[in-house]
Amino acid sequence: MTCKPCRDFYRKDWDKRAFTVGFFGPPGSGKTSIIHDVCKVLNEKHNICVVTNDAYTQEDADYLVTKGALPKEKVRSVIVEGCPMAVMNKDIEVNLKEIRSLTEQHHPDIILLESAGDCLASYFSRDLVDYAILVIDVAGGHKLIHKRIEGNNHSELLIINKIDLAEAVGINMEDFKMEVIMTRMDRGLLFTSTKNKKDMKHVAESIMYSWRNHTQQIPPQCP
Repeated sequence: MTCKPCRDFYRKDWDKRAFTVGFFGPPGSGKTSIIHDVCKVLNEKHNICVVTNDAYTQEDADYLVTKGALPKEKVRSVIVEGCPMAVMNKDIEVNLKEIRSLTEQHHPDIILLESAGDCLASYFSRDLVDYAILVIDVAGGHKLIHKRIEGNNHSELLIINKIDLAEAVGINMEDFKMEVIMTRMDRGLLFTSTKNKKDMKHVAESIMYSWRNHTQQIPPQCP
């Protein structure tokens, strides 16, 4: 039995705006590499498109195309020319325009949206993304996780990336994992390395789980 608010929880206009997954986090945390690997996994069975946000170039979009993640026509670039949060949370129309255009032209199952490297206060508007993923790398994560990152409260999944570098930067992973788990409670959390294909499959599986729940109108549990 579900209440009416839960039955109406998800939007239904998928033919106008495909299910959108937002990746955000500090510069250098590995967002583009994760998106590249996730595309490789999801492309096996699903129709995927990507929109990247860059401050002044389209380097991330070019990287995805050059490395064969997706054909050029399925990748769009938004040049922010300022604070990344503006097009994530306030002036979202520039991203919505590209998402709607890709939906109309390619009818993707899922669109991956990558923010430009952003500040600790940034997070995606719920009018822009259906599923938000915050990416932090292990070197910065040890400090960042104690700074009450706003995005940690506005993401369905937190990825602590580059765990293969933990020893090199003096991080005790067992202690660090316990610290991070306390900040997430029962919300999604993955520790990853892009060198590990299984880790990238786990990220893709988390996206697919949410995609199925949304598009099949499976409501969240009522209180």
